[in-house]
Parts: sequence; C-alpha cells; structure tokens
Amino acid sequence: MLRLRDGYRTTLFRLEDTVLAVEVANTSLDHDRTVKLVLHACSGIPDGWIVNLATKTVEVYRSPAADSHTAVTPAGLADALTIEPIPGVVVPVASIIAQHRQTRRLIRSVAAQSL
Repeated sequence: MLRLRDGYRTTLFRLEDTVLAVEVANTSLDHDRTVKLVLHACSGIPDGWIVNLATKTVEVYRSPAADSHTAVTPAGLADALTIEPIPGVVVPVASIIAQHRQTRRLIRSVAAQSL
C-alpha cells in the first residue's frame, strides 16, 4: 500500500511511499518470515502483514530496525488491523481471510471452465 502524495500522475512511486507490505502464506510461511520480512524491514517499510492461511490469522510486523521488526503482534479472526502511517483505516481480519477464500473459489471456477 502506498502513501498518497502529489506527483503520482507524473512520476513513479518511490520506496519511501510504501507504508504496508502484505504477504499471503499458505506454503511459503517460513520464506515470508525469513526472507521477505527482512527485505521489508531493510527497506524501511513501516508495516508488514503475513496472512497465515493455515491458522486464519494475520501476523502484524511494525517498527522496522535494521533487518527485523521490533513489534510483532498476532491477530485473529475477531480482531481488526490498523495501518499506523494511515490513521483511521481499519481492516477486519475476517474480511481478509474471507476475501482470499472468494478469490480462491473464483480461480477454481475459471480453471474448471477451461478444462
């Protein structure tokens, strides 16, 4: 997710415009934690979420420092997430998980039609 700023119509976004990186993990959880989150932290992206499909939770990573995050919080289906650099935005974990299920069903449906 990118921070809004003037000039997007005439310039490309910059790394410092990124305020949230989201990884969806089913079989890639270890890779997302050990490789991708390190890259996000090194890049200074303030918020990172890993949607853990196996446990139906979201791992919230904040406050990047060097190659890790200093704040890690698990969130369950009953929780709602905020994006610290963008006040007022609230995202229910249940809606993230539900959206993934809908997307997966759509992909299966399209795949079945193409057979």
